[in-house]
Amino acid sequence: TSPYIDAIFIIPLGMGMFGAALATILGQILTCVISITYIGRYKHIKITKEAFVLDGKTCVTICALGIAPCINQLSMFVVQIVLNNLMKYYGEISSYGADIPIACIGIVMKINMVFMAIVIGVGQGTQPIVSFNYGAKAYERCKKTYIAAAKINVAISVVFFVLFQAFPRQLLS
Repeated sequence: TSPYIDAIFIIPLGMGMFGAALATILGQILTCVISITYIGRYKHIKITKEAFVLDGKTCVTICALGIAPCINQLSMFVVQIVLNNLMKYYGEISSYGADIPIACIGIVMKINMVFMAIVIGVGQGTQPIVSFNYGAKAYERCKKTYIAAAKINVAISVVFFVLFQAFPRQLLS
């Protein structure tokens, strides 16, 4: 579900955890309705039963394209579990208790998600440009686009690093 759709429902409800859960569910229902409505508006793509039949070659291609993001998501999942367990364990033996360190890690992770969303957005934004030029056999343009995106992401990373180092309290508050 989209965090923007969640925010539409959370802000007026103001019901804490229950409100967040309800907003997530309502956001998912709204997203589903919008998606189903949109499917009927395709002009150039016809969805038929045959389109849902998978063959071995298609499955191998899907797996080849999806294995890297899958491993990435699984590793982040494991890291988050380990981190939460460490925060709980060491938080319980600290003067803060278990809840405050876990909440702090949650805040840090949310701030990091803003940075990651921007960096990933640059990468995703270059994908159609690179794909088009690769298909047109304009390999030099592909290389230039990749280098430009890498430079932009390095600049963004440096800016966020400086912000994280110079203003940690302000960002967390």
